[in-house]
Amino acid sequence: MCGIVGAVDLAGVRSFPITRLTKMAASIRHRGPDDAFGFSEKGIAMATQRLAIQDVAAGHQPLADPRGQVVVSQNGELFNADALRCDLQRAGHSFATHCDTEVWPALYLSFGTDCFVRANGQFAVALWDSRDRTLLLARDRIGICPLYYTVADGYLLWASEIKALLASG
Repeated sequence: MCGIVGAVDLAGVRSFPITRLTKMAASIRHRGPDDAFGFSEKGIAMATQRLAIQDVAAGHQPLADPRGQVVVSQNGELFNADALRCDLQRAGHSFATHCDTEVWPALYLSFGTDCFVRANGQFAVALWDSRDRTLLLARDRIGICPLYYTVADGYLLWASEIKALLASG
């Protein structure tokens, strides 16, 4: 199972140090040894330790919609991704991978926070909307995939394991 980590500056002005993000991700490398990718812009940073199961070659996370407006990092699996993808394609969305994580940005762009009502699976998701600089953290209804968070030094930090929060410094 993958692992996700990230930080958002609560004031929205500071960039999160990449060295700290890298340490957070490295602390949970065992959750996803296949890929380690990150995303960072002013005020936010997120990374994924990926266990590549779906679309091994192209499903690197975090993933964004084609315009780069919504960026998502996911731990887990969206069970109804294929059905959602078909519906979203009929509504005009395009996809570059076959990874279930790529469905999240289109789902959010179409339905806003109601996207979580349509999602069936076991997941923890960090979703960044760069248009209004909004972060959404969510997990499946039962809480199968862990998602821990804390506030430290003016940042909201999140991770799939507590030790990643501790690794943030």
